[in-house]
Amino acid sequence: MDKFKHVDRGFWAIRGVEITLDALDELEKFTPKERVERTLSRSQDAIGTIPVSDELKYGPTFHMIPTGPRPVAPFSHAVESDGWVILTGQMPTDPAAPDAPLPEGIEAQTERVLANLELVLAGLGLDRSHILQCRAYLTRFERDYAAFNETYRSFFPADRLPARTTVGVTALAVGALVEIDCIARRP
Repeated sequence: MDKFKHVDRGFWAIRGVEITLDALDELEKFTPKERVERTLSRSQDAIGTIPVSDELKYGPTFHMIPTGPRPVAPFSHAVESDGWVILTGQMPTDPAAPDAPLPEGIEAQTERVLANLELVLAGLGLDRSHILQCRAYLTRFERDYAAFNETYRSFFPADRLPARTTVGVTALAVGALVEIDCIARRP
């Protein structure tokens, strides 16, 4: 029943579609997937066609890219839902030698992080042109910000710079100087 949310007295909602308590009781005999399908199809009959993708109906897809970098913690490389792709922050580790020392300096680490993001994107059939937003984390913000910007800028065409937030942090996993995560969108 976690797919249902109480909306108001006598009404519940499944993925934003209101249903009555009577309808909720009737749906008990179906699997969660069938409940979503039946509820959404009823709402479509009542109010017209509602474009709903399978991902939206059934939840997100969690991606682990075989050629991607080895995760440094328990997470997926990316999570996708309804065309939105959220990429986990990447570290400057070498996918071919994950235990090798990190590259020296902010420029080399930024290049490696961006290359790792590109590996994950490629594993999903996407590329950097699909990136809409990035968040960057720097452990030595004042010292590295300008050099980071120069390296980051070279990764994107001047007329397609994603929205970005850059944050100074006290530490990152594996002793990295930089980590970048991003949000991409399928066309």
